[in-house]
Amino acid sequence: IDIQSDPFTSFNTFELVAPSRIVIDLSGIDNIQNSRRVEINELGVGAIKAEMFKYDTARVVFYLTGEYHVTEMNE
Repeated sequence: IDIQSDPFTSFNTFELVAPSRIVIDLSGIDNIQNSRRVEINELGVGAIKAEMFKYDTARVVFYLTGEYHVTEMNE
């Protein structure tokens, strides 16, 4: 999954249970072009949802269907 933001923004990640989810909050975002939920159903991800959480914070939620391991990549 590649999340792009221009300009770069700070972010915070955390996990939720029942159901299992990984959440990424992106600060300094004032608009998401396509707020929606996309069904994936592959590689342990059931769906991904992106929406505005607050007036300046976008939230991306990964709904998980199995075990997972989180890694961070920087380019």
